[in-house]
Amino acid sequence: MTVNDIDIITIGALVEIIDQNETSLWVFLAPVSGGIKFEFKQRKIMVISTHSPLGKQLLGKETGDELSIGLGARSTQYRITDMA
Repeated sequence: MTVNDIDIITIGALVEIIDQNETSLWVFLAPVSGGIKFEFKQRKIMVISTHSPLGKQLLGKETGDELSIGLGARSTQYRITDMA
């Protein structure tokens, strides 16, 4: 979805996020059935649902935004770096 030329993450988005260790993860945001992993165009992609903690945080965000999953010392920081 584009609002004033800004890509906003919605259901159906393919998003690259990078954690604090610079590890890249591609996720496909689906309405249901998360947990499936597959490879497409040399990208390893994980399907997540909008009901998962990560899916909930990604909705409405855009490239460059940051988010945190987990609590305290067990939290992981992510930065949204790309959308395809």
